[in-house]
Amino acid sequence: DDGSLSISSGKVSLEQGAGDPVGAISYRGKAAFTGLQLALEVGGKVIPGTNDNGQVIDEGPFHSRLVMEGRFEGLDTSYGTYALYCSLYKDLPYIKFWLRYFNDTTKPQSLSQLNFTLTLPAPLEDITLPHGTIEPPLVLTQQQADVYQANGDSHVLDGPFYLQWSLGALVVKDFAQLHPKGLQ
Repeated sequence: DDGSLSISSGKVSLEQGAGDPVGAISYRGKAAFTGLQLALEVGGKVIPGTNDNGQVIDEGPFHSRLVMEGRFEGLDTSYGTYALYCSLYKDLPYIKFWLRYFNDTTKPQSLSQLNFTLTLPAPLEDITLPHGTIEPPLVLTQQQADVYQANGDSHVLDGPFYLQWSLGALVVKDFAQLHPKGLQ
């Protein structure tokens, strides 16, 4: 045993990464994501998140929740800590992520970006967004509440946001309200 944590809901499995919060996510035994990394951007510097530990905090017949706790450390400066909660539901094909950032340092942090990076096992194919299909590579940004840009073209967002591709889907709760942001 290497001390890593893994949990399964029946259809979805999640394994803790070595240093990264999540090493792998599988759906019905096939790799859906091959990693999840966190990073902060502060003053033009990218500060990677390093996982310290993980533990199952709630386990029942229909729902399991685990938390991955870690820190954002520069060469000589701490930029805070995080708690990434991952919830899996019996036989449902998704994971709910909830990230909390804590500035537990002695000074204010001027964060310009929080990167939540999911690594895919293969390039995106057959991409669908709320307005329709799009060709890869995908660059998605949103600077105002009701309009997003996909590969440079503007589209009105009049419902829930999702990104669907041949191997999976991503849904962001309150996507329209959480701007500015981007996906690529």
